[in-house]
Amino acid sequence: MLSKEIERAAADQTISNLSKVAQVRGVEVINMNEVAGALRPVVLPGEKLVVRLVKPGEDPSQGIGFLEDGTMVVVKDGRCAPQRGS
Repeated sequence: MLSKEIERAAADQTISNLSKVAQVRGVEVINMNEVAGALRPVVLPGEKLVVRLVKPGEDPSQGIGFLEDGTMVVVKDGRCAPQRGS
């Protein structure tokens, strides 16, 4: 696991450096991480939304679900009824 994290960090650093070089040379750069972040829905703690719980959390009362963009959501007092299927 650690080696994959190190490889990703090295790749991110290389991409960041290439991006800086491109900008210095006047080449327009689109950072896909920034685009993805801008498109991610804003969900605040305590806000109500519908999430399908797919597994129990670490705490005995928690349930785990995911938003459409893949963001994990931990639901307090949500462990009682995880749902399976599509």
